[in-house]
Amino acid sequence: MKTLTMTGATHSFGIKPLLTDAELLINEGDKIGLIGKNGTGKSTLLHILAKKITLDDGEIAHPNDYRIALLDQQQQFNADLTIQEVMLTQSHPLAQTVMNYEIALSQLEQDAMNETYQLAFEQAEQAMTKLDAWQYEALMKKTLNQLGLNDWHLKVGRLSGGQKKRLALAQVLLTEADLLLLDEPTNHLDMPAILWLEEYLKQYKGTFFMVTHDRYFLERVVDSIVELEYGKLYRYPGQYQDYLRLKTARLEEEAIKEEKARQKYKSELAWMRTGAKARTTKQKARIGRFQELEDQMKQNKKQTTQLEMDFTESRLGKDGISFERVTLGREPQIYIRGFNETIIKGHRVGIIGRNGIGKTSLLEAIDGRLIPLDGQIKTGETVKIGYYRQLNDDLPMDETILKYLETIGIKESITKDQIDAIPRLLERFLFPRSMHRSLIRHLSGGEQRRLYLLSTLILEPNVLLLDEPTNDLDIMTLELLSDYLNQYEGIVFFVSHDRYFVDDVATDLLYLKGDGDYTWTKNSLSDLIAANQLSFLSTMGPSATSQPEVAETKLAEEVASTEPKVVEKKRLTYHEQKEWDQLEPRIEQLENRLSEIEGEMIQHGSNFDQLSLLQIEKEERTEELEQLMERWEALASYV
Repeated sequence: MKTLTMTGATHSFGIKPLLTDAELLINEGDKIGLIGKNGTGKSTLLHILAKKITLDDGEIAHPNDYRIALLDQQQQFNADLTIQEVMLTQSHPLAQTVMNYEIALSQLEQDAMNETYQLAFEQAEQAMTKLDAWQYEALMKKTLNQLGLNDWHLKVGRLSGGQKKRLALAQVLLTEADLLLLDEPTNHLDMPAILWLEEYLKQYKGTFFMVTHDRYFLERVVDSIVELEYGKLYRYPGQYQDYLRLKTARLEEEAIKEEKARQKYKSELAWMRTGAKARTTKQKARIGRFQELEDQMKQNKKQTTQLEMDFTESRLGKDGISFERVTLGREPQIYIRGFNETIIKGHRVGIIGRNGIGKTSLLEAIDGRLIPLDGQIKTGETVKIGYYRQLNDDLPMDETILKYLETIGIKESITKDQIDAIPRLLERFLFPRSMHRSLIRHLSGGEQRRLYLLSTLILEPNVLLLDEPTNDLDIMTLELLSDYLNQYEGIVFFVSHDRYFVDDVATDLLYLKGDGDYTWTKNSLSDLIAANQLSFLSTMGPSATSQPEVAETKLAEEVASTEPKVVEKKRLTYHEQKEWDQLEPRIEQLENRLSEIEGEMIQHGSNFDQLSLLQIEKEERTEELEQLMERWEALASYV
């Protein structure tokens, strides 16, 4: 079994520690989700594992033939290459074979009578057949099509930023590396692509270590979650719900230890205040222990810092946003036609649809940046709009954090008291005073988005336009943003491909179908997906909606009707009855042991050797349990 181990890992970015004696074990076949607050170093950790960044201290070990593929947030391509050339210049062993075939085919198409081209094509075709590269080529084309990259011959220089990210994702997925390192793979994907990727990764036989804040991915795709927190890596077996339960148990245990330490600190502090002096070896040791305890208390206090999102909004009158027979589009495309709806306070409208369908354009129209082709959008007299855009173009990268917010405040004529309160607001948004004079370009992508969100909310708008607010935000910020929006008394229009966020926040959905057609509904996004009511998912097949195709069902029924009938078994044999009597106690015993292992993995979260042994036992017990459950199901119908 191929494994990657990281031991004693320590790394800092400037004066900021990102890893402190961290440990990690990745076994063959692991599907791991990596989570953590923005700025903790998740992307840096992926670069360290890919050996693009060197550790300050510690070691990463894996076999010499271990292949790692990294999906970076900022993937660079030669602008003069085509999509096809990018895909066929990767490290997959069959990529060169397919490339040779495509070149030979292209030459033959240009001069079919050229004997040299005929021979080259014949040899390339034979190589494709010998190595079974046809299947790889078909998979490559299917992957690109599912990610909306249908034109193989399109130059990379003509692709949008989102398309380049999808091209990078397709390239990495098809490398067949021993370990895929995926940094926010769902960013810039639309709903069909996200659902396709979810199904792809669920069925993926290899190993991946993925940074994601998509909670449905964490619930449905991974088999364990690693959290990067204050330089340490904590591993939780299971999915997102398991993570929530196990982390709560860990924090409760730590809280008990912290309370004991606090009581000890109080008694030692009282002793120190009596004027204790280090005259004896015993007193020196006690003073040393007190200083260690004091450092621990300071660290605990630092780690309990939580982001606060308790902004108020300006009063919104009874008149909100009214759409009167609105037709919106950019020639020759029509996004929405004849839209009539009045949105009042308390409504949170999620706008959904495939990429390029006009979701962002609708937000721009509400903000007055795009004029409707027909009809009008009316806003009430008290409406005050805050627009959180998808890109960071509004952020001045060479400005300091503090100066940026102060400039916004002056520009928008907020009160002096509000401007004076900006440093406190930054601290509540997890920007300590030591960062206030840092340049914005030195922040991580997630920190920049969090700052941009703060700059939107600080002006107390009563109508929020949020374009992909979930991109690059960590789970904690997403949860706080959801809570804030659910209590928000104004109006919210938002675009998001995060299904969990949409389900949690939206009171209404506006589904843009294309060619001006739309649906306005109060059903949840999950309901629409489950009912197969989103037409833009129809190209994805049954995996997108978990609905079997009628043709497949009919075929199965026809096959079943032609199969010979088998005499039905009535009851268990003597030996099967004996086996049945022993199955349930053994299953219960294994389930109990697996629960114990989960607890022990939490307890030994930073002990690499012990964690490795527990992981091996967990895999063995899980496999045994699955076999017993299969046998139980086989016998249960005869009991």
